[in-house]
Amino acid sequence: MSGELPLTGWIDIRINLSTKIKKYYYVLEGNKLILCKDEDKKKEVFSINLKNGKLCYLSVEQEVIDPVKIEITFDLLENEYYQFECNNKQTLALWIKTLSSYCCVTGITHYPLHTIAFKSSYCIPLILVRCFKIIDECEYQPTSPLLQPTCFDLNELNELCDINSIKTIEQAHLIIHHYITSLNPPLIPNYLNEGILDAMKKESTLNQVE
Repeated sequence: MSGELPLTGWIDIRINLSTKIKKYYYVLEGNKLILCKDEDKKKEVFSINLKNGKLCYLSVEQEVIDPVKIEITFDLLENEYYQFECNNKQTLALWIKTLSSYCCVTGITHYPLHTIAFKSSYCIPLILVRCFKIIDECEYQPTSPLLQPTCFDLNELNELCDINSIKTIEQAHLIIHHYITSLNPPLIPNYLNEGILDAMKKESTLNQVE
């Protein structure tokens, strides 16, 4: 594979909260990404102004959510939410290299919670999957306080390069709290643990992690 992304080709994309990924023929024209139903480019479905786009991606080895397939994706936010699926890491790297010259790169962890889903069912960002796994392993109870981490700086979230570096329940709590409080408006998805949400609503508890 060459070091440049082809200006035309096929790409799999999921739009907004759809659980289905569809194949589109893309045409990259300057700062515009045009998506069509076929190679004739006669049936343009929509176009994305990359100058208004925000690029989010995970540059780490992603945990296997689906036992059959590892998802290799990146997200593009413009007027709509788009999740692009690549068939290998080389293709992913070419897309990110190309789009990052046009888009605002918002980081590797700042996914909006209420818009993230995989093909088969609603899901959450991998960084939060890791956090919830830790909480489950620690047998967290809703009555337990959310503790202040002593060895984890929230500012490091933007530069986090390995989700496996999150190892303690305190770190997991802080990250979950950060995601929930940063949502604007605070749209809380129904798949979050109700006990954790109840605990976070208590001002005294929130103060422990701020």
